[in-house]
Amino acid sequence: MELVVALFLLSLSLPMLLNLVPGGRMAQRSGENLQAAAAYAEGWLEAARESPPTTDGVDRRQRVVLNGVPYVAEREATLVAPGLQDVVVTMTPAGRGKPFRLATRMKRNVRP
Repeated sequence: MELVVALFLLSLSLPMLLNLVPGGRMAQRSGENLQAAAAYAEGWLEAARESPPTTDGVDRRQRVVLNGVPYVAEREATLVAPGLQDVVVTMTPAGRGKPFRLATRMKRNVRP
């Protein structure tokens, strides 16, 4: 009887344990993709610091493939106050992924 109960418990827990391995790999791959996209977006923010100020709106849009995942990257600038400009980089993955944004506020000599 104990053997039947042990086999029953093993049959319930074994699929759950085996499912952890692919789930962990998928989470790791997703994290790597997010880190690569965040590093790319941060590069765009740094480039915005070094470039001359732009007018409001999307000033740069590009399709890029990072770790085999296609993204649409957009950089948008918004004048908040005289001398202050918000710069937002949006990375939108193709498919089912959720877009994410990196933003910063810069002191700029921007005229409205």
